[in-house]
Amino acid sequence: MKAYFLAQENSELKEHAKSLGYEKAFFLGKDFAYIKAEQRKDLIKEIRKAKKKKLFTIAHANTEEDLRYLVERSEADMIIGSEYIHQKDSMHYPKGAIDHVIAELARKKKKLLGFNLAQMYAQRTTKKKAQALRRIRFSLKVAKKAKAKTVLTSLISKKEDLSYVEEMKAFQRVLSKS
Repeated sequence: MKAYFLAQENSELKEHAKSLGYEKAFFLGKDFAYIKAEQRKDLIKEIRKAKKKKLFTIAHANTEEDLRYLVERSEADMIIGSEYIHQKDSMHYPKGAIDHVIAELARKKKKLLGFNLAQMYAQRTTKKKAQALRRIRFSLKVAKKAKAKTVLTSLISKKEDLSYVEEMKAFQRVLSKS
């Protein structure tokens, strides 16, 4: 698993991540750009700035419309946040925003659909964690069916968030079996 740090490069963080079993550590501003904005035009402007610097771009979708736009028309390399777009699930299925149309578009446009496991573990209640987990599993199944590329990652802002590595590896094992 790869760790994406929302911090400046730090040798202590890099060594700590390696000791916990992360394959590689990436740092904000040096290796990638994380873009999260409320307005779509700000999102586009920031993605273009990052692409001019030749950085790998991770964009956070706030709405279904933003998700579709990011997959269909933007230059972002990875799109995350789809599991937190809807407040409630449907009675019949989990309501992650990735459906077969988004997954097909992601495959055609060669976009990565990412899931931030550190954000899931940071949820306050067990119910919220379970809801996010259910949505991620459902989205991964849809993406697998459409042959879209998916990434389970950790966007980490502090050293303490690295401790979730064992839970994340267990989650990956569970997902690979389903």
